Amino acid sequence: MNCSRDRALCILFGLEFTPGNVTKARNKVEIYGDLEVCYDSSERMMDITREKAICMLYCEEYSEENANRLLKIIDKIGLDICYQTNPLKSALAPISDCFAEPRIYKRYKPNKHIVK
Repeated sequence: MNCSRDRALCILFGLEFTPGNVTKARNKVEIYGDLEVCYDSSERMMDITREKAICMLYCEEYSEENANRLLKIIDKIGLDICYQTNPLKSALAPISDCFAEPRIYKRYKPNKHIVK
């Protein structure tokens, strides 16, 4: 998929791709100064594990330690990390909802290499 810089800016800030939102996204980027936006829409990019998703949600660097710590927190309170249509836009939902509504709440696959 070819992705323009303006579309990538809207994706970055979670905005629908419209002329007005492109302007908003450009203004937000100006705040950061010298910044370039890159976007990878390949299948490899969309292969986000549960561990990566939890780190992304909490804006923490991905590491096994961070992932395990954050997953323990949500596991204790009965939540799971999932998404509805876009794996890059994760959310927390009650685990019972994830099982009851699998068409709505899509779960990330766990990283098979991490042993808890």
